[in-house]
Formats: sequence, structure tokens, C-alpha cells
Amino acid sequence: MEEKAIICEIQRKLDEIEKSEDVKILHCIESGSRAWGFPSPDSDYDVRFFYIRKPEFYLRLDNPRDVIEWEINDVYDINGWDIRKALILLHKSNPTFFEWNNSPLVYRTSPQWKTVKHIISGGPYLVKNGNVYVDLAEEKLLAIGGRNPRTAIGYTGDNNLIILTADGREGSSIGMTLTELANLMKSLGCVNAINLDGGGSTVMYVNGQIVNQPPQTGGIALSNAIVISKKL
Repeated sequence: MEEKAIICEIQRKLDEIEKSEDVKILHCIESGSRAWGFPSPDSDYDVRFFYIRKPEFYLRLDNPRDVIEWEINDVYDINGWDIRKALILLHKSNPTFFEWNNSPLVYRTSPQWKTVKHIISGGPYLVKNGNVYVDLAEEKLLAIGGRNPRTAIGYTGDNNLIILTADGREGSSIGMTLTELANLMKSLGCVNAINLDGGGSTVMYVNGQIVNQPPQTGGIALSNAIVISKKL
């Protein structure tokens, strides 16, 4: 079967999934070698998608399946994640989520997904809808309490971005609790803000120079960062 015909068949199968499972597919991509331009002659089509169900589904008290494993054979490998599962894994910085979201080969997307420009994983909330909101138990992050170096990001009511680091574990600073950090972000005008990875990861660079005092001189090796650059 020619690739154009296979793409049409994938679209048909996605329609079938939506009808049979009573879901809305938010974003569907190719996740295999084909997406990155080096398929082998016997490569199948690794079709992955995020979907959402009707609101009442998320009010259930049991633990229903949060994946759809639709088809796997020599040509197609089709499965997807419920949006709740996807967001939980995003919160844990799951690499598969980022792979799917950044795939260059998109079979289907939605207006809701198209409006997402950037996705940042962190937690817990510090400020939510203008109010201090720190719930470690709900977000299962009990290990990050106490005074520590902190990193936070938020935005104000007039859409100014606030990125903050607070030093700790060194002579001139003892760090902050999450509640103290939340109150600080609110005092800076944030209407929504979240905590990011702190401790040794709390390092801020401006024009290539570290401007805070990390617990470890020069900061630790980091695999990712939030970068703000001037648009050329």
C-alpha cells in the first residue's frame, strides 16, 4: 500500500477510535523512526495520540483504564493516552510525553492543542488564580518541604513573566519554604505560579554568567533549562 493510502487509512482508524471509544483525539503523531526521517523498509507506523473523554468520566470513583491499545500488526501500532495520564506523566517530566508532543509528523491535532506554545513541568502550585495555593499532599511532593534553594516561575495579570531563584544551603542564605516562596511570588504580582526543581538545580544565568549563589560553586550539571532569548 502506498504511503498516501496508509495515511488515509490512519485517519479512518482515528475516526473509528473516536466513535467506538466515545473520545476526542486531541493530538496524534508518528513516534517511530519514520517521524525522524530514517524508516527501514519493514518499519511499521507507530501512531500515538492523546485523547479526552466526557467530563463525567473523570468523576468516577473506580480506576478505569487510561490507555487505548487499538491495533498492533506488521503495518500499524496504534495506541494512546488519556489526557489525565498524559498530564500526570508531564508533571513527572516523562520523556515519552515530550517525544510525542514534539514529533514533526502530525496525523491529527485540535484547536485546543494548537494553542499550546510551551509546556513546562513542575510543582507544586505556588499561586493559583491570584491566591496562595500550596498542596504537597495532593501533588504527592512531600519530600520537597522545608527550607531549601528554590526556583519558581509565574506570570502577572498583565502577562509579565516572573522567574525567580532563592539561594539556600550556604552561608548568606538559609533558603525558603514553599509557602514563603508562594507569598513572595504573589507579592510580585503573580496570578499563577509554580515551583520548579530547586536545591542544587537552582541556578540562574544572565548573559552567560551565574548571578545567584548556588549551593555548589558553578552549579551542578543540568539536562534542561528555561531559556529566555531575544527574538532576532
